[in-house]
Amino acid sequence: MNIKSRIIAIILSVALSPVFIFIFIFSFVFQGLPIFYSQKRVGFKKKQFRIYKFRTMINNYSMNKLASLNDSRVTKWGKFLRYYKLDELPQLINIINGDMVFIGPRPELNFYVSQYDQYFKYLNKIKPGITDLSSILFRDEDRIITQYFGQVGYFKILKIKSDLTNHYQNKRRFINDFKIILFTIIIIFFPKYGIKKLVLPTFLKKFPEKVKLFNEIY
Repeated sequence: MNIKSRIIAIILSVALSPVFIFIFIFSFVFQGLPIFYSQKRVGFKKKQFRIYKFRTMINNYSMNKLASLNDSRVTKWGKFLRYYKLDELPQLINIINGDMVFIGPRPELNFYVSQYDQYFKYLNKIKPGITDLSSILFRDEDRIITQYFGQVGYFKILKIKSDLTNHYQNKRRFINDFKIILFTIIIIFFPKYGIKKLVLPTFLKKFPEKVKLFNEIY
């Protein structure tokens, strides 16, 4: 599977090269250098690696804390990249390097993994990825944390993310992976519809408390 992921990532990198060039040019015009941003994250077997993204924050500002709602560090161009998830495209490099896969839990900072190790036991079995069930449901994470979970919100949703990851891995099939990719694309453009009408009925119909939570959020 990892070999297939690497091959697909190489093909996509070539196919999407015009998009990369477009983002590179506009990032240089609106933000200047550097274009890319990297940060250490925890991967398979708790091994750390560098994740790559297009930079979305003001240069020289600390990026070691999570972005919050209306975070002043995020540039106007960065907001555009973040909204359409275009800042994540360089993670194709991480897939080619073998550190990530397409479908898997989002890689976290060691700060969280070391403090809440019980929530990251899945890293002994699977690699982190670009998208999965929890990353779809928490796509608007800064707003969700600010409006629904308060100042220590991220610590509260770590447990929910862990539950979602374990739930998905227990019922993982090719057809479900295909749905995750399809839903990820749909939700970029139609988030409320995609989550309420597609994701929740497909993956969480047996968990009414989580369906209620995400119906309230969206």
